[in-house]
Amino acid sequence: MKRKSIMITDFDKARLLKLIQLHKLRKKNTENLAKLEEELNRAIVVLQTNIPNNTVTLNSKVRYRILSTNEEKTCTIVFPHAVDSNNDKISILSPIATSLIGYSTGDEIDWEVPGGKIRIKVLEILYQPEASGDFTQ
Repeated sequence: MKRKSIMITDFDKARLLKLIQLHKLRKKNTENLAKLEEELNRAIVVLQTNIPNNTVTLNSKVRYRILSTNEEKTCTIVFPHAVDSNNDKISILSPIATSLIGYSTGDEIDWEVPGGKIRIKVLEILYQPEASGDFTQ
């Protein structure tokens, strides 16, 4: 199945490539790093000011559904140092966050997670830094 094109900001791509290089040196999260790098390499890169406000970027708060279980969840995609499970802040290096980055409201994504393949639907972007005029996050 051909995957839909995804979009990422130039700012996010640069920061994520640095994160990938750092973790490669430490030999940590190598499988997720490879998947994230693959997503970045296939993404359409746009300026922060040009990213649609319904697209998942770093520090976005996203409501999504796991279609096989019909379970709805909300998360904020953050860098590993900002993870906070009490506030649903998940690392960009986690399978769910990597699967969501660059997709838009209404998109459905097939993704491999530790428990097997799942299908996720992006329901809503509750917060996106760029849409709020915050270009520093």
